[in-house]
Amino acid sequence: MSLALRCLLLLSLIAVMSGALPEGALADETRDWKHRNWLEPTDAGATPRPVKSLDVDYRCGLFGGRCDLEQFLERNAVCALFVVDRAAPYFHAERPMHGAGRCQRGVEDELYGLASTTKSITSLLFGRIFMDPALGVPLDISSRLIDLLPTEIVYPDRAVTVRDLLQMSSAMEWDDERDKPRVKVLESDDCNRDPQGSDCTLRGVTAEILKDVEFDPGSGERRPFNYSGLDSQLLGILAEERLSQIPEFMDILPDHEAPNLTRGFDHYFWRALGPRKRARWKADYQYRSPSHCCFRMSAGDMALIGAHILDLYKADRGFMGNWLRLSVNDNRDTGRGCDFRDFDLQYRYGFQWWVFEDPNDGFTGWGSGGQFLHIFPEQGVVVVQFAKWESGRINDRRCESLGVHRLIADQVVARRN
Repeated sequence: MSLALRCLLLLSLIAVMSGALPEGALADETRDWKHRNWLEPTDAGATPRPVKSLDVDYRCGLFGGRCDLEQFLERNAVCALFVVDRAAPYFHAERPMHGAGRCQRGVEDELYGLASTTKSITSLLFGRIFMDPALGVPLDISSRLIDLLPTEIVYPDRAVTVRDLLQMSSAMEWDDERDKPRVKVLESDDCNRDPQGSDCTLRGVTAEILKDVEFDPGSGERRPFNYSGLDSQLLGILAEERLSQIPEFMDILPDHEAPNLTRGFDHYFWRALGPRKRARWKADYQYRSPSHCCFRMSAGDMALIGAHILDLYKADRGFMGNWLRLSVNDNRDTGRGCDFRDFDLQYRYGFQWWVFEDPNDGFTGWGSGGQFLHIFPEQGVVVVQFAKWESGRINDRRCESLGVHRLIADQVVARRN
């Protein structure tokens, strides 16, 4: 290797470590961010609403280098960033590609995968159908799980409650190597041909996983926090069971279709909000909605539901306002936190939401690929992010994103005032 080439590589490394370039980017890489409008009018000649700018500046490099918003978007492979100020769109940037296949679905009018942010969507639907007195007697979340599950689900721990599931405290161990392939079968050709088969339903797959599941209840009065997709899967089964007991909901189902989360979300939330695209789960949409992951939504529509959540939370009235406040305020210690340069956060866990110890950091759902639905009630701001993170350094990326979201929320408030 020539001396000149060695010097060039060394300079590139220093630039990356100082925050000047995203990892994996070349010095001459063009930036093709497209700044667009929320729910942009589709009529020819329509005038789009203005989008505000954001001036983010933070320490991102090991040697004190600083990053602006554009560098944050690039170095974290962000596909879409959407900011809402109260009920109004504030900022939207979207980049269709970050190299080969790094954005899940691409441009604005496509759907992005939420990954584990889906858990927060499941919690939202759970509160809607279980706490609305018009749909039946509201659920006591201290109820035992075994008293609510359908008969085909054999659950070995009689002490676990609904609250335990909501707070990831059932002590069930989720094994990615063992359990992910079982959930993946929901997307198979066999299940497309026979979606009512026992192996092709949320109940059937969960029942099989439970046969091999291990429990680690620990010791003492409180079970340890244990982040497990199985807790969310069982919440989804409870939601399906509840839907089957609501006459008005059963009347809208096609004859061949069983109660499912997609139909429930569509009926009780989506249509009333008026999104541009139909939100849906990845694995079919009739019987096989895995409640721990795999929901899909466009960036603009994700911001729309974030604004709706913020409004319900801030209004502090009605059963959904009460549910959201309970979901955030009834939280438990996780023993987890993160730090990145000047960002230092500690987080707890509510009802399928990550809740930060500092109220000004808000609460969020997040996915392992860089997906966030970040609600800031104190500031009246929502930040939605979709990215495509590769494995490795995910904790640093997550902490950097969360810290930047806080900077954005504070800046929106400062400009508002």
